[in-house]
Amino acid sequence: MTVLDRIQTCGLIKEQLGVGRVAVSRYSDGEYALMCGKAAGTKENPKALAGLLKKAIHTPGQLVCVNHLKPHNIRNNDKWVKVQRGLVKLGECSQYGCANWNISDYQDDCSLLPNFFKGSVLLLTRFASLGKVVFKDKGIDIECMQTKGSSASDEYGIIKTKLLDTCNKYDNILFSCGPIGKVLLVDLISHFKGNLIDFGSLVNAILDPYCKKSLVAQWDMSWSRKVNLKKLSDRFFANVGVVLG
Repeated sequence: MTVLDRIQTCGLIKEQLGVGRVAVSRYSDGEYALMCGKAAGTKENPKALAGLLKKAIHTPGQLVCVNHLKPHNIRNNDKWVKVQRGLVKLGECSQYGCANWNISDYQDDCSLLPNFFKGSVLLLTRFASLGKVVFKDKGIDIECMQTKGSSASDEYGIIKTKLLDTCNKYDNILFSCGPIGKVLLVDLISHFKGNLIDFGSLVNAILDPYCKKSLVAQWDMSWSRKVNLKKLSDRFFANVGVVLG
C-alpha cells in the first residue's frame, strides 16, 4: 500500500486526465470521525453518514486521497497517524493520493485545477449565489447547485436524484459540500462519463476576496492565513481563462 505525496498525486491526476476521465475523492479527520460514529464538531449526523462514507471510500473507480504523513507525524505517533491508518484500512486500496493535492496545486503553479473548468461545469456549494456572480464576472460559464452549509446529509436523497437525472449535461462535476460530497461522487461513477472532483473548501478560498465576510474564517484553513488570497484567486481565474482559450 502506498500513499502518494502532493506532487505525486497531482502528477497522477494529470496523467489520468490525459487518457480519460478522473474521479478523485478526499478523506481526512472529519470523515474518519464520522465513520467512527462521532460528529467531530460538525452538525452532520454520524448515524446517517457512517455507513454511506464507509461504502463510498471502498467504491472502485476513484482515486481516494487521504492525509499524507510527514516525518514529525510518524515520529510523534500523533492523531494523523491514527487517521491515515484508519482510512487506509477502510478503503482497502493499493494506492492512495494526498488529500491536500488541490491546495498544493492552487498555491504552486495552479496548472491542474483549471482543467476541470473546461466544457460544461456543475459546482455543488453552499456559496452557489456568490459563485455564480463571481465566475460569470470572470467570463467563466458554470452552473452552481446550492447545498446546505451544515447538515448537508439531510438533503442527500434530493441532491442524488437531481444529479442522476441531469449529470450527463456536464463535463465536470465539482463537489464542495462536505462529507456528503464523497458519497454523491461515488453515486455517479457508473452513471457519468465526465470528471468527478472532490474540490473541498478550496472554493471558499477562491471566492473569499469577493465576499465582505471572510469565507475561510468559517473553517480551520490554516494554510490560507499564510498566503495572499487575492493574488492566488486572480491567478486561478487567469489560468482558467488560458485553459478556456
